[in-house]
Amino acid sequence: MATRSTEKRPENRHRFKTFSERLSEVNIDVVHRISRVRDSQDIDTHFGEGVQKWKELNCTQHFTQFYKEVFQKCSNYANVVHHEASLVAALKSHLQVPDSLALQPLLDLVVQLARDLQTDFYPHFSEFFLLLVPLLNTQDTDVIEWTFTCLLYLFKFLWRHLVRDITQVYSLYCPLLGKDHKPHIKNFAAESFAFLMRKVRDPSDFFDFIFQDLAENPDRSSGVGRLLFEMLKGVQKQFHSCTAKVFPILLSKLGPPALAQEDAGKVVLPWQQVQEALEDTLQSMAEFTSRGHAGVIWNTLITTCTEVHTWLQEGQTVGHEGRLAGQQDRLLRLVLVWVRHKHGELITAPDALWGLLVRLLSDGPYPGESGTTLLELTSDLLLCEKCSLDVAQISKLVSLVRKYSSFFFLHKN
Repeated sequence: MATRSTEKRPENRHRFKTFSERLSEVNIDVVHRISRVRDSQDIDTHFGEGVQKWKELNCTQHFTQFYKEVFQKCSNYANVVHHEASLVAALKSHLQVPDSLALQPLLDLVVQLARDLQTDFYPHFSEFFLLLVPLLNTQDTDVIEWTFTCLLYLFKFLWRHLVRDITQVYSLYCPLLGKDHKPHIKNFAAESFAFLMRKVRDPSDFFDFIFQDLAENPDRSSGVGRLLFEMLKGVQKQFHSCTAKVFPILLSKLGPPALAQEDAGKVVLPWQQVQEALEDTLQSMAEFTSRGHAGVIWNTLITTCTEVHTWLQEGQTVGHEGRLAGQQDRLLRLVLVWVRHKHGELITAPDALWGLLVRLLSDGPYPGESGTTLLELTSDLLLCEKCSLDVAQISKLVSLVRKYSSFFFLHKN
């Protein structure tokens, strides 16, 4: 009889790392050399060192041609600054060579030039971004890796400038969120841009900008949903520290703002597209997290639903009841996504949802589809396998459903 080997198998040390994880591993030791140019003309440059290194490592005709164009223009820092336009033009030109065998060194040298120029490189970012992103649309994993690494370093060096011009940068990114792009491109765009979004101090206006774009480009709703999920996603099934601040703001975009803001000319968002994007966000969050870390999402959903219902019942927005009822319906649709995940596994406080439903059923009926969603949500709570209500709570809901249904269908007909 053969004996099983007791030799320990080698541990698999390779694992996929997210954009944020890889970004945190980038070790930057960049000297601000502008002030030192006056003292020395012989300061080595990252770009010049890179050119010499790749001359030895890549002997292809493609790189040799590039080397001939730049090697006399990068001997020291003053030279690099003087020939900035020429070096940028050479990189852009050679990056567009079809099937280039010099792609790896060229992408590395883009990074090295950014390290040398820093702030002066930022005006070229959008041009290089538009050249680099199409390189991701390939089955060559090496090219994907090189391009990903290049963009990762550019983000690390330039993030302060990118955040300052966040709307312009998003205009570059948003086409990547459409259905025409492969999943790895959409995921990279979402994950990388989420890194910038977390650094925006006041995200509300920026969310308006993002959601307004969905009115003309509804095919991006799924990509935006992924983007928002990546912004809120943390590690080990937890959510990012910005979630407590950001998630209520996102939910507020499902309906009209405060009346005073609206009268002041606040732009009305395409709420249906916003709902579709946030449903994708909630679905991704539900699949990512666990019951132990779901509280921040659940509590915010219940709190926001309660607030909107209070506005609706107290008549604070006379003449806007229909739109508030629509906002209530869209919020309930998000709650429904959370409740239906794995038969109620993420319902951390069923009593809170029970109390909300009792209040909503008692105060109804409501215009539009809000009544239908309310009945669906109540039904799902009653049928949840992983969420138990006591007999008195079940009896109360069933009684209110019967009463509400008679009024709802009579009013609907």
